[in-house]
Amino acid sequence: GLIVIDEEHDPSFRQEDNPNYNARDVGVKRGQLERIPVVLGSATPSFESWYNATEGKYQLAVLPARVTPSADPELILVDMSGPDERSPNHPSLSRTLVGELEKVIERGEQAMLFLNRRGLAPFLLCSDCHQTLPCPNCSVTLTFHANRKAVCHYCGHKQAPPGSCPDCGSARFGPVGTGTQGVEQALMEIFPGAAVDRLDRDALGQRGALERIYSRMDSGETTLLVGTQMLAKGHDFPGVTLAGILNAEQALDLPDFRSAERTFQIITQVAGRAGRGERPGKVVIQSYTPEHYAITTALSGDHEEFYRAEIGSRQALGYPPFGRFGRIILDSTSEEKVANAALALRGKLPTIKDTRVLGPSPAPLVKIRNRYRWHILVLSRNHRELMRIMHAAKDVNIPGVRVVTRVDPVQLL
Repeated sequence: GLIVIDEEHDPSFRQEDNPNYNARDVGVKRGQLERIPVVLGSATPSFESWYNATEGKYQLAVLPARVTPSADPELILVDMSGPDERSPNHPSLSRTLVGELEKVIERGEQAMLFLNRRGLAPFLLCSDCHQTLPCPNCSVTLTFHANRKAVCHYCGHKQAPPGSCPDCGSARFGPVGTGTQGVEQALMEIFPGAAVDRLDRDALGQRGALERIYSRMDSGETTLLVGTQMLAKGHDFPGVTLAGILNAEQALDLPDFRSAERTFQIITQVAGRAGRGERPGKVVIQSYTPEHYAITTALSGDHEEFYRAEIGSRQALGYPPFGRFGRIILDSTSEEKVANAALALRGKLPTIKDTRVLGPSPAPLVKIRNRYRWHILVLSRNHRELMRIMHAAKDVNIPGVRVVTRVDPVQLL
């Protein structure tokens, strides 16, 4: 008699593999067929759902206050573009954040630190010739992990990093930047008496690991918890009075029209983890682009202001919710073959009024698991016309090339 979709904005509802579907949209359609109500719940509604509510397609119900007894947390924005804020030995942590962590530990409280990047460091770099260590199977650099292994997070390739630069032979070849493992190690060095834990995919390799991490947080055994996007979920730890967000604008670097929306959502969701008990909370947001509207509106907690700032570009370009969006992905073991196939497929797609076909072009990640990838993007005001193009693409048979279509994809990499 009722369908509830909690955290309806979350991209994990979208399955890119076969069967290819969005569980949120399936839930809405199921409710329509069953003639029963569907509740979409979120502190940061997806742009499409918010638009449907403002247009009267959905009913909007607003919870104006927190369900917890405490007030909204105090938000502190730290500009990391200047050198003064960065800790001398741990530049990924600001002096402001380290100072707030000291207070939390002194009071016997807990803190959560968010960084959506796994590993010890995101890549290895030669300081002399600027050569990195690429994955042999994918068009990404290998991530350096604490087990002294360089790992590809797409194909799983692992190798021991060389002792010197593979290109010029320089000994100045080493890790650059930081990931969750790097932050974990930094916190252990700065606060040797504090219990530090980590919540990311690497930490959950053993059965029962997630339950153990939750149990240690619930009991207060863990003082500082570092994690990736898993921290942005709806965790309720009353002892957490401080949330730290490192590299808040990371999602803005992605070639995706939803990057600002994701940045706003992540900051708001992580901030909601602090001060859920009786004690007040604080949130320290570290950013190199503190003036971006996704960050400023997240600081003010004004979803409507973010919506107004974002809606103009969405409407001008015809992106959702003002049109339907499709992606046609071609991949092959041959770079030349997939490029030629993409051009040939583009010529076979029907020309339809009020529908734009962009590309073909190499995908942002042009190679994954030794398969080269090109894509074509389709924007249409009409769902039926979009599906005409998607079906036309699927009907094309190109030997040695795989063609996959995605309607309303959640990522464009």
